[in-house]
Amino acid sequence: MRKFLKYALRLGLPTIVLGGLGFVALHENFYVSEITITGNDRAASAEIRSKLGFFEGEHILLIPKRHAERALEDDPRIAWAEVRRRFNGRVDVIVREEHPAMLLVADRIWGITDFGLAIPFEGPFQIPNLTVLTCENNDFAVSAYKMIDDAQIVAGLDFYNSIKCTSPQFIDRISEIHVAENREITMILSGDGLAVKFGSEPAELRILRLTAILDEMGAERADYSTIDLRYTDQAIIKLSQRAKNTS
Repeated sequence: MRKFLKYALRLGLPTIVLGGLGFVALHENFYVSEITITGNDRAASAEIRSKLGFFEGEHILLIPKRHAERALEDDPRIAWAEVRRRFNGRVDVIVREEHPAMLLVADRIWGITDFGLAIPFEGPFQIPNLTVLTCENNDFAVSAYKMIDDAQIVAGLDFYNSIKCTSPQFIDRISEIHVAENREITMILSGDGLAVKFGSEPAELRILRLTAILDEMGAERADYSTIDLRYTDQAIIKLSQRAKNTS
């Protein structure tokens, strides 16, 4: 009996293994029958397909998954990509494109990511409602999907990112960030257009000081045009022209 089981195992196990391998190698569910692409907006699906390095009809276990992901991420429009095998013959390609964090005023309106990548807009209806970054001297070159290393823009992005990290709830209250040639920052608040000039203290302290002043102003905030916070432990608040005319 033991000898019989021994021979049965010797013969049966390889048969099972070979049968399983044959099933994987030949069954239609292991061949790519459909490629789905999601998450793309600027990059056309046909462009993405051309970068994958595999097509329908290929064995799903043999597709170059990592190569395809790296090839997609080499496209400057794409921040992240993932290729997922589904063992019903489907392959899902998921991409996340680069999206602007701010709008940049240069030779025209550009999008700019929080690390300085320029993103073009094909038409006015594509331009989102984001904080605008302006510079006193905008004599710098901007190219689509290229990094911008101008010192004023770097200063503006550093300011924006520091607020985003320390006081993210305040971002929606910012209409514009203006950077002077000497890197001084002026922030324009949404709604009433109140201008706030900042010094070099950490972003969290800047926002704490500003929030305290805005709370103290209350309903009278509309009477003021500028808050100057460039000086340590001091704030200079200027009346608007309308308030001056009515006083």
